[in-house]
Amino acid sequence: QAAAGAGHAGAQLGVLGTESLGAKVKFWWPLDEAWYQGMFLEYDPLRVRHPIKYDDGDVEIIPLWAPHQLIRLLNKPEEWQQQLAKSKPKIDQAKKHAEENHQMN
Repeated sequence: QAAAGAGHAGAQLGVLGTESLGAKVKFWWPLDEAWYQGMFLEYDPLRVRHPIKYDDGDVEIIPLWAPHQLIRLLNKPEEWQQQLAKSKPKIDQAKKHAEENHQMN
């Protein structure tokens, strides 16, 4: 919470928990020297982490409050729930497909 109070964007999103679902963000990857865009679609309250689903389909769980995390918010908080509602059916369908494939193997 101290990092959030100091203005760290990732920490500010992290303390919101489920309220930040639907937030579109960009993360800086220093080794690639590039920004990658994704969205918060889930929240893990036990680990206090937000899995990030990147636009390329990759999913990563990172500590948003880490001092080295550079994060840019791309949409307004009032848009988050609408964005989440648009994306959720696609995510649910992908999870169902993955479960069906796992059962077949």
